[in-house]
Amino acid sequence: MAEISAKDEEFSSGDTIFSLLIKVREEIEGEGAIFEQPAKELAEPLFALRINKPTAWIEFLKTLQALDNLYEACRTYPELRKRLIERNVVNILVNKLVYSKVAVIKAHSLRLLAELLKCNSFSTPIKKLKKLSVHLIKMFRKSSLLVLQEYSSLVLSILSHKRELRRFMVITCCNDFEYFLLRLSSKDPDIQYNSLKIIYKMVQDKYCGQFIVNLQNFFFQRFFKLLKSDYLEIQVTAVDIILHLIRRNIKELTELFIEENGVNHLLNFLQEYTWREHHPKIFTTLRIVVKFNKEKIKLEKQWLDKLVAYIDFIGDDFDLIYQDLRLILRLSENIHNKTVIDPASLFYIDRITCL
Repeated sequence: MAEISAKDEEFSSGDTIFSLLIKVREEIEGEGAIFEQPAKELAEPLFALRINKPTAWIEFLKTLQALDNLYEACRTYPELRKRLIERNVVNILVNKLVYSKVAVIKAHSLRLLAELLKCNSFSTPIKKLKKLSVHLIKMFRKSSLLVLQEYSSLVLSILSHKRELRRFMVITCCNDFEYFLLRLSSKDPDIQYNSLKIIYKMVQDKYCGQFIVNLQNFFFQRFFKLLKSDYLEIQVTAVDIILHLIRRNIKELTELFIEENGVNHLLNFLQEYTWREHHPKIFTTLRIVVKFNKEKIKLEKQWLDKLVAYIDFIGDDFDLIYQDLRLILRLSENIHNKTVIDPASLFYIDRITCL
């Protein structure tokens, strides 16, 4: 637990960075904000800390309380973010607190920082953000604490919206990016989701996207598994990543998709009626795959059965039925697939033409 050890001097009362954060909290409280006490679970890591001076303990607890209070206030009153940024809180966090030797301080600093970064009015120099991104990627890779993996990846998912930063990350931390793929298997869904969001921003960038698909641990299976997640946000982001990768029209990628049984995985996603607003992405992905791999795609009867059954399953959503039929027709363009099509299934098409 060395990561949550601390020297007394880190929380000395003379440290203007910590004092300024506490002062900001007191100013906001003086303006009428009502702060609750820190959550009970915040006390749990404190027993492992080695802080001997009473004054340092008081400063530490005040810092922790300020971080927690300001975070909850920003969530309750989003307009407060801009005011905190004007009070230099982002720079306080970026310059000092996220580099603390105490894990609980780092975690709650990152949580507050992520909340403030949602407001685009901060003016932190890009040089400092680059330094921060390298620090967070190393933290994400090395730390065994899930809370640090979660909040470091959360901040990185926001920073990756900036083109200059995400390209800098790829160039500077190329050996560490494998971990964003590996952590898609994390038992923590927040870490999975944050990693997905980072990968999604990367694949939208032509340069960074090529870097991602060239990683040793890149497999479509990592995303296919997440289509069965209990969390819709994770499923949809995985679908978005797959679609963007296939839209790149790279022969090797679509062939890998086919080899990893991608068609069947996406057809299974169509069986979820409540997520039908995302079904067009599935049809678009599959049409592109079939279009560029007509000779390689061998239509399986179970695929056709699922596509035909989908017509009744989806009800009266004619747009989705139309996309379903377009995919069937696209599959039938390969002469070798025509023998698989059961003539008895054609009555569905007759029925649709009468709708």
